[in-house]
Amino acid sequence: MTHCELEDITMHLNTRISSIRRVLELRTIAKDQDKRVILEKIGQEVHTIDGLLDQFEKCVVRQKDLLKHLKELEGFFQEDVHDGKHLKENKPTHMPAKGQPAVHGRGPLGKSRLADVQPGQQENPRKASKNHIKEMQFITSPEFESIPQ
Repeated sequence: MTHCELEDITMHLNTRISSIRRVLELRTIAKDQDKRVILEKIGQEVHTIDGLLDQFEKCVVRQKDLLKHLKELEGFFQEDVHDGKHLKENKPTHMPAKGQPAVHGRGPLGKSRLADVQPGQQENPRKASKNHIKEMQFITSPEFESIPQ
C-alpha cells in the first residue's frame, strides 16, 4: 500500500467519522424508536472504523520499523561493496591474476626471470610431494619406563 493510498483511506475514514459524529449529536433530537435503531447501527460502525484506524496505525509503525531495518542493511551492504572494490583494486602482488599460474615463492614471474630460462631448458612442473606419516610400533610400559627422563 503506498503512502498516497493510505492518506486517501485515512481522509475518507475521517470524513465518514465526522459525518457520523454529527448524526450522533443529532441523536438528542431523535426520540423516535426507529431512528434510535439506526443511530445504534451508526455507533457500531464508528467503533468498527475506529478499530480499522488502529490497525492502519499499527501497520504504519511496522512499515516504518521495517524501513529503518532495511536502511541499516543497505548501509552494511554498501560497506561490503566498498570493501570488495578496495580488495579488487589493491590485490597483493603475490596473488596470481586470473588465468596466470600460481608460483611458489615471492611474486609472479617477471620478465627478467622468464628471460633467465633458456629456450632448451624446460621447467619441470613440481610434483605434489606426498608427506608420508611414519608409523611407530607400540611400546610396553616397562620399555616406556626405561626411557631416560
